[in-house]
Amino acid sequence: MSRSPGPEELRAQVAEAREKLGETVEELAAKADVKTRAQEKATAARDRARQRAAGARDRAQHKAADARDRAQHKATDARDRAQHKVAGARDRATETRHHARDTASHAAQRVQDRVHDKTPEPFWNAASRAAESGRRHPAPLAAAVGGLLAFAAVLAARGGRRNRARATRACWKRS
Repeated sequence: MSRSPGPEELRAQVAEAREKLGETVEELAAKADVKTRAQEKATAARDRARQRAAGARDRAQHKAADARDRAQHKATDARDRAQHKVAGARDRATETRHHARDTASHAAQRVQDRVHDKTPEPFWNAASRAAESGRRHPAPLAAAVGGLLAFAAVLAARGGRRNRARATRACWKRS
C-alpha cells in the first residue's frame, strides 16, 4: 500500500517546487532581458579585446627589444671592425714610414760613401780645417756668408733688369 504523504512532506515538496519554479522564472527573465544580455556580451567582448591588446602590446615590446638588441649588436660589430681596420692601417703606415726611413738612410749612406770615395783626401782635410775654424770663429764665417748672399742678390737683380730691357727693345724693334 502506498502511504499518503503527510503535511510536512507536502510542505517540503511545495517549497522545493517553488524554488525550482523561481529559478526557472529567473532564467526566463534573464533570457527575456535583452539589454542586460547585450551589456554582458559587450563587457565580455571588451574584456577579450583588452586581453588581445595587452598580448599584442607585449609581443610588440618583445619584438622592439629584440630589434634594439640586434641593432646594438650590429653597431658594436661595425665599430669593432672599423677599429680593427684603423689599427691595421696605422700599423701598415708605421711599417711603411719605418721602411721609407730605412731606405732613405741607406741611400744617403751610399751617396755619402760614393762622395767620400770620389773626393780627394786633401779636400777633406781642408774642409774639416775650415769647419773647425768656422766653429771657433763664427763671426768671420757669418760675414763671408752674408757677403756671398748680397753678391747673389745683386747678380739676380741685374740679370732680371737686363732680360726685361732686352725684351722691351725687341718689342720696339718689331713695331
